[in-house]
Amino acid sequence: MNIEIGNTYNAGELNLECLSLRVRADIDLGDYVLLCSNYRAGTVTNGVRHALWFADMRILKGDIIFVFTRSGSYDLSTSKEGTRFHYIYWGLKEPIWNADNRAPVLLHAPIWETKPPDSLQAKPSKGP
Repeated sequence: MNIEIGNTYNAGELNLECLSLRVRADIDLGDYVLLCSNYRAGTVTNGVRHALWFADMRILKGDIIFVFTRSGSYDLSTSKEGTRFHYIYWGLKEPIWNADNRAPVLLHAPIWETKPPDSLQAKPSKGP
């Protein structure tokens, strides 16, 4: 995986709570989905509490991404050493990383499929 899950910061404090991600190779961030999943008996479960599909954006090797739980607007800063920091906001109204029964799951999902809602309705059939 070309992104590594880092650490949570300020868990339980909505205005400050965030999760860090370290980018290991140049990527399109839109190929990734971050989940807040249930965690039990030493592993994640299929119980997904929240999902964030990132916007398409070119991110470079060595960049750091901070995903804040709260609402906000994307921002970018660069350190004196040249490290780029991306600030992304999930838009949630409550903290999510303040419980030991939750864990982040990062999915690399460059291939996906969708179907318009109005085409999902099965057509009546006359039988076999």
